[in-house]
Amino acid sequence: MHLRPDLEACRAVLAHARLAHFNIPNWTRLLLPVARELGLTVSCDLHDIVSLPDAYRQDFIDAADIVFFSAAHHSDPAALMREMGRRHRDMIVIVGMSNRGCAVGTGQIVRRFAAVLGDGPIVDTNGAGDGLAVGFLSSFVLDGDALEDAICRGQIVARYTCTQKASSAHLMTRDMLDEQYHRLKHPREVR
Repeated sequence: MHLRPDLEACRAVLAHARLAHFNIPNWTRLLLPVARELGLTVSCDLHDIVSLPDAYRQDFIDAADIVFFSAAHHSDPAALMREMGRRHRDMIVIVGMSNRGCAVGTGQIVRRFAAVLGDGPIVDTNGAGDGLAVGFLSSFVLDGDALEDAICRGQIVARYTCTQKASSAHLMTRDMLDEQYHRLKHPREVR
């Protein structure tokens, strides 16, 4: 709780970026203003948020353009997503819902996307949320793909991650993602 990063060293690194994705250790909140000042797209993984307001996560929510969280505490996260949309109208909210797919909130609109099917059995779900974030952010923010395409790519990476024992030894490559994406095209939106 008391770590303090070297803000000037961090600023020098962030100055070369377009996107800053934050996890929520306490010290990272000190980098949020730096990322905003530099005009970066700010993304935050809130993990398993229970409700709003959440004093610990509030700085991350307020600074973010895009937030991710798990639906572990929510059978239906739509109300929480809409509340975030009321407070932060331009925010994109993405909720991983395990085998139920994911939900995406923009303003007051919440859309649900069915889980993508992949090759191989589910072995370990550790890192699935990180996979969803990486697949989505690299596609949407860095490549400029449409929201639906980015959601599909994020879900493909999340699903692939679940077929691996948790480690960084077998990460999905860009070529693997492109191949699976072209097979799937778009996730089916569910209503």
